Amino acid sequence: MIRVDPAREAAGLTELSEAERRLASLALDRLRKDGVLGVRQHENLRRTLAFAGDALGWDLLPGSTKDRVAAVKKAMTKLAEAGVEQLNGDITALLAQKRREIAVLKKVAAAVRDLAKDAKTTYPAEVEVSFTQRSALGILVTKTETLALADATEALRVADELTHREESRAKLRDQMIEELKERRRQLGVMKRDLPAFVESSHELVSELLAIAT
Repeated sequence: MIRVDPAREAAGLTELSEAERRLASLALDRLRKDGVLGVRQHENLRRTLAFAGDALGWDLLPGSTKDRVAAVKKAMTKLAEAGVEQLNGDITALLAQKRREIAVLKKVAAAVRDLAKDAKTTYPAEVEVSFTQRSALGILVTKTETLALADATEALRVADELTHREESRAKLRDQMIEELKERRRQLGVMKRDLPAFVESSHELVSELLAIAT
């Protein structure tokens, strides 16, 4: 009887899960680029399929070349569909976080103000905040900062600044929510387009199976 190391098996499942996510992301890239993958994305697809093939034993598939290619395409579709579900889950979780973001910032500002008024507060103290902002590349991201409170005066200043920036941060938060909704819409379109994505990989699948044998 062959015994499988649970830790190794868990690691393998995690890697396969990442392969599912990468396939879905590549299918989304293809959709956004009018059905064409760039050189880097194509190589990423090759590596992802090669990994999946090793993990799932595609080299041991029975039947003719045509049968084996068809079986791999079917498996590839299932992997990509699982990846779509993962990406959808990420968006759902992030949307929920974004919808609470400003309320959480308000609570943090109030809590910091209470700390400043409480004579029993021990300094230095720290408070962590998360908010939406644009990265250096102009992409909306969630940034988490740890703010240092040296004394009550600093705590009041931080609380006032958090309150003052609520409106501008709410606008960026709202923009990110709209982007996330659009991303979810694109995922829906891409999921319906998966047969075309898989079919576009026919030559690559055939090459990988030929190498495996």
